[in-house]
Order: sequence, then structure tokens, then C-alpha cells
Amino acid sequence: MSSNQPSPSQKVIKQYAEIRHIVAYLGEKEQFAWWATTTLSATGRKYHSMLFPRSATLSTTLAATKAAETHHDDLLGRKRSFHLFRMPSEVEQSFHAHYRNDTDTFNVYGKDNALARLVEIAGEEKQVAEGPVQVGTQKQIRATKSIQALAGHYAHAFKTGVTVIPFFADA
Repeated sequence: MSSNQPSPSQKVIKQYAEIRHIVAYLGEKEQFAWWATTTLSATGRKYHSMLFPRSATLSTTLAATKAAETHHDDLLGRKRSFHLFRMPSEVEQSFHAHYRNDTDTFNVYGKDNALARLVEIAGEEKQVAEGPVQVGTQKQIRATKSIQALAGHYAHAFKTGVTVIPFFADA
């Protein structure tokens, strides 16, 4: 599933990183309980700051996104598809470089503010049925429209209480 496409622009990576952080936060136990973590809560952040004093913010984000990745993979599978928490390797490498250098990604949101920001990024909610929903192909991952589509699907899912897994096919 590797591609020969160049790394995405910094703008695209920043937008994806923000959506990842928001969805990871909203999916946690204290918000919509898609996964059982509380890593991005005040307690989780404090715990990580004791364990990893120099990289607590990065640590909490990576732990929360790993829980989200596992949840998505369990519902979608790992073959022939990509999702917000498991992208092609060159995109993942760009994420890690971004996370090391840009602390603006790690905003602390309240539930309502996080959901409002997701709707703002999307421009509009995408009304879909529960379960996996293809939003594009691997070639379309780097497009701003794809970022908006992901944000719209997640915003609708959180607002309506359905579990939606937007994904990109490997075709």
C-alpha cells in the first residue's frame, strides 16, 4: 500500500493533525466513549506530564491517537484502506515531524468547542449511515476537500450518536 506520492504540504498536515486531535479527544470516554481512554483529559495530561516532563503534550496525543487507531482498525480492518488514524507512511512521517515542531496542534478543547471546531473545518456535516464510509481514494488524501469530508462525517457521527468510520480506499 505504499505510494510514490510526495509528502503532503504543511498546511494539509496541520489540518489533519488538528482533526486527529479533536476526534481523538471527542472519542474518549468522557465525551462520546468510542474508546475507553481519558488520555486527553486534565487528569491524563497531568499523568503524562509527570511521566514525560519534556514531551507530555506529544505523549498524550500519541496515546490517544493510538487508541483511536485501534478502534478504527477493529471496525474497518487494516487491508486496502486508510483512515484518519492510519495514513500512508509518508503522511504518518509528516505527522510525527509536525507533532515535534508545532505545539499549536495540541489545543485543549471542551466537548462543545471541539465539536464546533470540527463543524467549522468541515463547512457542513455529512449525513451518513452507521459504519465504514468511503470518502475517497489514497490519491485524494492530500486534498483539502478530503479533510473537510472527514471532519463532516465525524461531526455528524458525534452529534447523532452513530459510529462512522470514514476511510480512503487503496485504489
